[in-house]
Amino acid sequence: MIRLAIEYEKKFPEDHHHFWYILPYSNRIFSVLKPKWKEYYQLIQSGGYYLGDYRIHVFGFPTFKQDLKIRSLLTYLGYLLNRKRIEQLLINDRPDVIHSHNMMNNMELGEILRRKLNCRLIQSLRNVNPYSLSRLKTGAVKADFILSINYIAKEVCSRFLEKEAVMIPHPVDDRLFVDIDSIQKVAIPVKLVSVCKLIKLKNIDKVLQALARNKQEFVYTIIGEGPERAYLTGLALDLGISEQVKFPGQLPYSALADELKCYDLFIMPSYPETLGRAFFEAMASGLPVVGAKNAGVDGIIKHGVHGFLVDPNNIEEIADAIFNFTQMPIELQSDMKRSAALLAQQFTWNTTLEKYYQLYHGEYSLPE
Repeated sequence: MIRLAIEYEKKFPEDHHHFWYILPYSNRIFSVLKPKWKEYYQLIQSGGYYLGDYRIHVFGFPTFKQDLKIRSLLTYLGYLLNRKRIEQLLINDRPDVIHSHNMMNNMELGEILRRKLNCRLIQSLRNVNPYSLSRLKTGAVKADFILSINYIAKEVCSRFLEKEAVMIPHPVDDRLFVDIDSIQKVAIPVKLVSVCKLIKLKNIDKVLQALARNKQEFVYTIIGEGPERAYLTGLALDLGISEQVKFPGQLPYSALADELKCYDLFIMPSYPETLGRAFFEAMASGLPVVGAKNAGVDGIIKHGVHGFLVDPNNIEEIADAIFNFTQMPIELQSDMKRSAALLAQQFTWNTTLEKYYQLYHGEYSLPE
């Protein structure tokens, strides 16, 4: 959110962001029980910290995850405990919009401030859970807009709350976008790539097993580091494909734009995944993507148009997606690459910032 605030204020310098960070309440006694509670206590005692030019104000609020009534009462107690400081910040900052970025204490505090200031409240859907959704459904928390970063959360909102959510995924840096007319034809052997932290939920082991069944020529590059690297290296060796699989490690983000343009297909069947910015960075670079069904990217990309959606635990489906792409006529492969690049153009910084401006100023129009 800091990067978003920086870019937003460059484009709309009349608007300003202020950040509050709500932590579970911790005191000196709690701090000796666990390192986590000690860290909470120290942050709360500090009152805040700086990220760049932004002061992050830290508050400790008692919390309880499950029972709604108890959680609501504890949030109000947290407000009372911090009331003097909160009211002084409200006088200094005079917010017109409250944007709550999670659905626990932030949401409850957002509603308290909305009523106090008679201002707009925007609620982000991130860790969607029935306890918090019911607060929105009953009107106990009255959000002017509900913001989703992925299609799955948007659908949950539509079904459960019978209210349309605003979907604004994370933007893609301009340098990653290719000239659509310059997109290259698929190479032989086909060049596949994954860019991710090497952890189990990314399902890179399933990709390796799928490739071992693939009779086509390929080169697969796995960009990233993580605890699964040694296992994945050994698996590629055991599967007999180690000469076709490369592990260059973590690349600087500044090098990613030029690197991605060297490949033909991006693969990351990770699950669960709230969205996965890497998908959009790959599509901006002219790569179709292979992602997981019922994950964040599902509903944004269309199967067979911008890439493929697969069951992340079904090795056969992953193998079929790769095979189907490599066996397409060159013209259809090029069409899919262009379709992916065109879709990504909806997620530029400029487009995203315009949407946030409309949202914060109450000008956003939901589709009929």
